[in-house]
Amino acid sequence: MTKHTEEFSHLTFSQREGLIPIPGPLELGNLPGDLRYELWKVFEDIFVKEYDQGLCIIPNFENEIREILCSLLKQPYCYLSSFDGCDLYEICEKGFVSWDYNILLDFLEMTIEIKEANDDIPF
Repeated sequence: MTKHTEEFSHLTFSQREGLIPIPGPLELGNLPGDLRYELWKVFEDIFVKEYDQGLCIIPNFENEIREILCSLLKQPYCYLSSFDGCDLYEICEKGFVSWDYNILLDFLEMTIEIKEANDDIPF
């Protein structure tokens, strides 16, 4: 049993007792599945649901996402240009699970940059 001192005050009782593992630092080059899932949920909430509800402020949102994907996945634009929104959604959803961590984080960074660049556009 670990004594409840200020050094361990950030831990829950279960963590101090060793009943629940203490979260460790992220491993370089690895994104655990639960983190990927949480990132997907945030992306879906910010971008996908906004787009589906007609609230997306990014002009040509689908084309922007296709261009990012083609760039990151090193595929010609025509590879993704035939997909409709649903297929593009599936590509992104599956990608959050299967892409190398750097591709996933590059994708997020690039889509956030596009959103930030368009935040000032009035509805």
